[in-house]
Amino acid sequence: MRSPRIIVVIALLSGWTILAAPSAGGTEPSSAPQLSAEVLDGDVCEFEARIPMPAGESGLLGAIQIDPESCEVTEASWDLLEGAALTAYQNELAADPSDPLATNPSYGTSGSGGGSCFTKRTENNITDPPGIKLTRIHTSLSWCYNFVNGIITSFNGSGGTSHHTETVGPFTNPLGSGWRLLSSSHGVVTGGAGEQYVGTRGEGDWDYKGTFDPSGTLYRNFHGSTIVANTYGAGVWWCELSVRMDHRPALLWTWNPYCGS
Repeated sequence: MRSPRIIVVIALLSGWTILAAPSAGGTEPSSAPQLSAEVLDGDVCEFEARIPMPAGESGLLGAIQIDPESCEVTEASWDLLEGAALTAYQNELAADPSDPLATNPSYGTSGSGGGSCFTKRTENNITDPPGIKLTRIHTSLSWCYNFVNGIITSFNGSGGTSHHTETVGPFTNPLGSGWRLLSSSHGVVTGGAGEQYVGTRGEGDWDYKGTFDPSGTLYRNFHGSTIVANTYGAGVWWCELSVRMDHRPALLWTWNPYCGS
């Protein structure tokens, strides 16, 4: 089941802007996703999203129309994915393999865990107008905790990246091979086993040389994806995703942040 899409048109985002949350059969998040856009130094533009984890087997998927040249969000929509729509989205992600060189090893604790166990994930990618994923990072976090005291008994995280190249089989674009991964990492940033919270983060950094910039000096994408599980009391889980571009192309790209099952 896919909820009705909520469209929010924004002239300019300055600081945190609260967007209307979708509603679908009682599985709506406790609060709305939040977006921000900020011009950093020089031509650096950063977009951030804080997304509450929707309840049950579901996920929130954003389609954020961004204008890096002006560092603006021009339109934002969110879909609450459930049932067949969620399965189709998960299958789509599974069919888009990570660069084997950029799949970070899993991390966490071993043991039976016990208690209540969950697995959640993020997807963080940029697509161009034809829908090609230019740069992408994904993360997942599984954890078990004692539902009496909220103590995390075990957790495990993993993630990887992929990107679009301009090499087809043996044929290489003479202007450049397209996007190139410079570095990536995944790991624990807060809490863990024995605590009432755990947070993990993945990061990826790319540059580009190819058809749209043979010099290889104009384009740079950086993605960050964080999952936080607070198991104290009723529990609050959320994702924080960002994309930073060290360039200002006159292109309307779509940022697709996802938080959920």
